[in-house]
Amino acid sequence: MINIIGDSCVASNITLEILKQQYVNPFCWNIIDYISFGYLIKNYKNINFNNIQLKKHPVVPKYTLIIDEKINVFYEHYIEDNSAKTIKKENNNVYYYDIKSYIISKYKSRLKLNNKPIFTIGSSWNIEKDKNKEFEFVINQNVEKYPLFVIVNKNSDYLYLKKYENNYTKIFKTNLVKNNTALAFDIYNKYKIIFDKNDDGIKWSKINYSDKYKKVE
Repeated sequence: MINIIGDSCVASNITLEILKQQYVNPFCWNIIDYISFGYLIKNYKNINFNNIQLKKHPVVPKYTLIIDEKINVFYEHYIEDNSAKTIKKENNNVYYYDIKSYIISKYKSRLKLNNKPIFTIGSSWNIEKDKNKEFEFVINQNVEKYPLFVIVNKNSDYLYLKKYENNYTKIFKTNLVKNNTALAFDIYNKYKIIFDKNDDGIKWSKINYSDKYKKVE
């Protein structure tokens, strides 16, 4: 199986739509800030992934899961809805009155991390935002030299970060806007050899989701 850890939905799209593989880590359909992601990539081997707590967002009915008191994982697509007494999946979101228990359950069931992670940062969103300093921070935290795909939207970011490109760090510029599914295919097709090299060899039964508008699990 291939263990793809991302700060956006790109990693989940590669896992589900391209590999058609079950999730082997809890970093699915989430947003992770760059400080947390830097800590995650630097300390991956030593993090206590069983030390978790939930924190409700102050404005929207969503939650951040905090791992080992250091890593903030915001689950964008899991929404607390008191009217949803049973789990409802709609428009790539999950609605449930007890979304906290749902998040914890999904987190624990996906905690199958291996020692060959691939990391991705960036997405096809927020295309006007300068990201070079944030991504530079993450790149410099990769002391273990894991495969790391850095996705940028702006040419200025690409020109700034390309000095960091090497055998394990790849700077990828996309022209896509709000299309992480297409971006996932672009990343996979360009770097397929890296994905194949970091397959741990454990076999899995391929999965398919019946409704592309309910792919978030």
